[in-house]
Amino acid sequence: MPFDNELKHIKTYVNLEKVRFNERLKVNYDIKVNNFYLPPLSIQPLVENAIKHGILKRIDGGTLTLKTYENDKAYIVEIIDDGVGFDINNIDFKGNEHIGLNNIYHRIHTMTKGDVKISSEINKGTTVTVYFYKD
Repeated sequence: MPFDNELKHIKTYVNLEKVRFNERLKVNYDIKVNNFYLPPLSIQPLVENAIKHGILKRIDGGTLTLKTYENDKAYIVEIIDDGVGFDINNIDFKGNEHIGLNNIYHRIHTMTKGDVKISSEINKGTTVTVYFYKD
């Protein structure tokens, strides 16, 4: 599916959440590249996680930033939130508790040979970086 289609799903979801949570949810889009393909609904659930499990767990809410760019090897999508964050060392991503994230990783890796990297810091936020390799 073209990234532009995925972006439409993301914007629809985000707009609904903005109606629900008003000023608690701010969003920035920094889309530098959109001419690549990805498995359907592979980024939208990551955006949903950032909002529900990061930003909205803060009383004041926060900001979601969605970025796309490319380098010689890959198209890169970053989902960045300034939410509550978490200690990545205390999470077992292979367990059943994170089956949604595991499914996304598996689909991206299997269908596109892509990769997913997660970094997070408590009280600072989380960044999920998805690589869709060109070769």
